[in-house]
Amino acid sequence: MKNFYLLLFTFISFTSTAQVFWSEDFGTGCNTGTNASGFITANGTWTVTDIAPPETYANQWYISAHTRNTGVGNCAADCAGGNNQTLHIGSAPVPLLALAAEQGSYLTGFYCSLFGVCSTTHKRVESPVIDCSGKTSVVLSAIYYEGGDVQGGLNGDCSVWYYDGTTWSMIDALAKTNNAPCNSTIYGVWTNYSISLPVSADNNPNVKFGFQWDNNDVSAGSDPSAAFDDITISAATNAPPVAGFTSDVTSGCDSVCVTYTDTSSGANSRVWSFPGGIPSTSTSASQVVCYQSPGNYDVSIIASNSFGDDTVSQSAFVIVAQTPVPDFSVSAQELCVGDCVVYTDLTAGTVQTYDWTFSGGFPVFSNQQNPSFICYLVAGDFSVTLTVLNGTCTNSITRVSYINVHQPPVPVVTLAGDTLISSPALTYQWYELNTGVIPTGIFQNYVALQTGDYYVCTHDGFGCVACSDTIHVDLSNVKELTDAAISIYPNPVSQQLNVRNSNFHLEEISIIDIYGKIIFNVKPVTNSEVKTIDTSALASGVYIVEVQSTGNIYRKKFIKSNSSGE
Repeated sequence: MKNFYLLLFTFISFTSTAQVFWSEDFGTGCNTGTNASGFITANGTWTVTDIAPPETYANQWYISAHTRNTGVGNCAADCAGGNNQTLHIGSAPVPLLALAAEQGSYLTGFYCSLFGVCSTTHKRVESPVIDCSGKTSVVLSAIYYEGGDVQGGLNGDCSVWYYDGTTWSMIDALAKTNNAPCNSTIYGVWTNYSISLPVSADNNPNVKFGFQWDNNDVSAGSDPSAAFDDITISAATNAPPVAGFTSDVTSGCDSVCVTYTDTSSGANSRVWSFPGGIPSTSTSASQVVCYQSPGNYDVSIIASNSFGDDTVSQSAFVIVAQTPVPDFSVSAQELCVGDCVVYTDLTAGTVQTYDWTFSGGFPVFSNQQNPSFICYLVAGDFSVTLTVLNGTCTNSITRVSYINVHQPPVPVVTLAGDTLISSPALTYQWYELNTGVIPTGIFQNYVALQTGDYYVCTHDGFGCVACSDTIHVDLSNVKELTDAAISIYPNPVSQQLNVRNSNFHLEEISIIDIYGKIIFNVKPVTNSEVKTIDTSALASGVYIVEVQSTGNIYRKKFIKSNSSGE
């Protein structure tokens, strides 16, 4: 028997012996239109008998892969996808309609009154002689499908026949199969079939069986016709049965339904046990059992006949795994360009393999449980996907825009005299290229106290840093107030600071704290000799007064005191 089950299901069998003594699978070959009459196999020659005179375009029995065996539960197909030949009814060649042999399923009487293409058929295909000497309780088994008219109808119906060496007799009207899944094709669903031959087959060396197809010229009836394959003849022995079974699946996720099939040899009854399944027991030859929660489930079958019984038990035969629920966290979601993070797996359930995808990250993929040093080198919002597998079940989670990578704008520095001014930011830190960080340079403006190359680094709300280009400050025109023409008094000062000039025009006066921050600035509107500045609000400490006059800058330190001894 061909392994037709492998085309759809993976079957696991525990049957070690069989009682089949004759079998026919009709061979292989991607052929069309090969007539069954005179077809020779290893068993002998098949014949076709006209039970009544056929019409010109009577349907024919063929053995070919035009109707291909695709396995129980599947729709038959043509030989485009395989070459498993079967025995089946098909249309005769009709030159008037440009139809070659077997181009359709079968012809009804639809074309008879229209074109004179009449197809009344009463043909029986007959097996070679089968020697049943020494055999008792003979059983004919096969897979088949049948469509056409209603059962017993004359416009498309098949029946099973038996020959005892002298006389042919019908032993089964052959039930129609459920071909609904194949209603878009000319084919039917392959279905298991078994029937006991009459007792006259016991020890009979001249047994035959046959399949008879009948249709008249009524236009009723529809595809498919009838087809057979994997035919076996078996017989009972005077021994207990050998238990066995198959199943279509043995594992699933969360819940699963399994179809069990009894494959015991020599059994005429059986008792199934499915602990934890629904149902938990059965006596049917085929049983669907559903398991609704994760776990490992046993199964057993006790096969019986009049000579005894046999048991097959399998522990943890069906494994229902729980689908893992993926989840994860990350060391930080708000990042700066160049930052690296660590991901932590928080998946619920058993996991065997991990598959991470980090959009925008480097590396992009990881199969570690807790990936570390995943770095982001460009700004943007990026997704993360985690797929987990426990060997049977897989699940995944994607978090969109989960990682937000920030890159603040590069600050722009302008120079106004000796004052460096940064573009706006959240915080500032000024540096001199050669001496490094300026501890007091933490404001948007910084008054350079010496010639040098300066730059500023700013921070945004996420703590990300951007630094400006350097800018050169030349303070060669900054002079100390030593000229008697410009003076400040009193020094120390408590309330009023006087800036006196005699020979120069005062363009601008500023007071700068020790951090380089301008805390007072005025452009004199008169050319009075003395400019008085109120310093009462200043905290005690050291300050610089800066005077711009005639293109030069003059500076002098003074002390602010809270005493009133001016």
